[in-house]
Amino acid sequence: MPRRIDEYAARPALGLSGIAAGLHLVLDLRDDAGAADVVRRAAAKGLRVADLDDYRATPSTPGLVLGYGNLADGSVGTAARLLREAIGEAASRT
Repeated sequence: MPRRIDEYAARPALGLSGIAAGLHLVLDLRDDAGAADVVRRAAAKGLRVADLDDYRATPSTPGLVLGYGNLADGSVGTAARLLREAIGEAASRT
């Protein structure tokens, strides 16, 4: 499992963008996983992520804003696993 953010960003199938921009990434979600639901489920697992619609003038395709500025390299794998679980739970609910 990748241990660093840039190792995940190198996988285009994940729908990650923004790694070169700084301390946040944007993760595109499938339509069957509502971003607000993923945010709630991630919080229950101890992760703080943001609904991309909170940064838009009008809602669009679902996505998340992921901050990684204070995430230690050794925590990336665990955080990715927990986020994957939250997304899967949200998707299976629809």
